[in-house]
Formats: sequence, C-alpha cells, structure tokens
Amino acid sequence: MSDIKNRRGKLLDSQDEVGGWPELKSKPAPKDLDRDGMADAWEVANNLDQQTQRTETATLTTTAIRTWKNTSLGTGKK
Repeated sequence: MSDIKNRRGKLLDSQDEVGGWPELKSKPAPKDLDRDGMADAWEVANNLDQQTQRTETATLTTTAIRTWKNTSLGTGKK
C-alpha cells in the first residue's frame, strides 16, 4: 500500500513479473446430452427434459437458467 500512497508503483508488462498464473485444476463437465449448459442430472431433478435445449423461447431459457443458477448456487430460490 505504501507504494500506491507514495506513487512508487509501476505498470506490469506481464503476469510473469508477479509470479505468473496459478495452475488451475478443474473437474470434467457433467453429462449434458442437449449441450444447453445445464447438467442432465439437474434437469431430471427439476422435471426438465434433458434432451431438449432450453433455447426454444427466451422466456423458457431465462426461467430455466435462473432456476439452475439459484439452485446450483444454493440461494434456495426457484
């Protein structure tokens, strides 16, 4: 913080100047037959057809994605 207050900082040319990017580890994506971004298991649990993409209408897509987001992030809302 003192470098900021005293204007001694500098712009970086590369992330390597500060240690680089960390190695990110991830798991394989869950099964998604219709490739709509919502896992089949979640669609089944929420009475949706896992073989139908949620792109038929904007309203259906918005509702399904909002439900997925709220239940997946644990907000408890549907």
